[in-house]
Amino acid sequence: MYERHEQLFELEDNCVLWKYMSFSKFVNMLSGKIYFNRLDNFEDVFEGTFPHYNAMHRDEIYGEDIIPKNIFDMMEKAMKNWLYVSCFHKNEYETAFMWKQYADNDGIAIKTTFERLKMAFSNTKEAIYISNVQYIDYDKEFMPEGNGMYLAVHKRKSFEPEREVRCINVGMPKSKPNPSNPRELIADINEKTPVGRFIDIDMEELIEEIYISPYAASYIKENVELIASKFNISAKIIQSKLFTLN
Repeated sequence: MYERHEQLFELEDNCVLWKYMSFSKFVNMLSGKIYFNRLDNFEDVFEGTFPHYNAMHRDEIYGEDIIPKNIFDMMEKAMKNWLYVSCFHKNEYETAFMWKQYADNDGIAIKTTFERLKMAFSNTKEAIYISNVQYIDYDKEFMPEGNGMYLAVHKRKSFEPEREVRCINVGMPKSKPNPSNPRELIADINEKTPVGRFIDIDMEELIEEIYISPYAASYIKENVELIASKFNISAKIIQSKLFTLN
């Protein structure tokens, strides 16, 4: 279920969120499971890494209490292996950029709110954390290092148009690592976890409205209505008019 984390970046309950996807991913999601991708399985090679600025300025920040570099290297490797995320887009309106980037010509966008997203995980066995993503300049800004999950909620400025909100699940190895024992920690880091995992979610609770791509053929809406009905989804289904003159 959803668990609030004081060190992550909270949202307002009425904050509007979107999840853009292909039609096939939408159908798979209607079964009541949402895909979480392992942090090192994204296209961006900087996912799960500390900024260059951190490495250059730790001595100034920590002084005599500076932590050895290999500890941060181990933390990076561990978090890339143990953190799983599912991404939403924060915006009051649908966006052309997101349709182009993440949905095919027959793509779908689920519209929801932060409050509904939290409630959708009410019966989920796993702990789910939700946070705004912070976009920073990796050459000029310092990323907080007090919690490993910060590596999942910081990205470079280049990705700011994505306006991500991330659901986070921690997929620890079978044996819980002991951070005070470096050898044990390294052994657990090397125990690879699956590249992704499906986690239970209540789709009826999650979905406020379903939008169909502005690029989709007119018959797609009928297909979506039939499939949504089969899975007892009562949300309103809307054909996007993003490029339609009034």
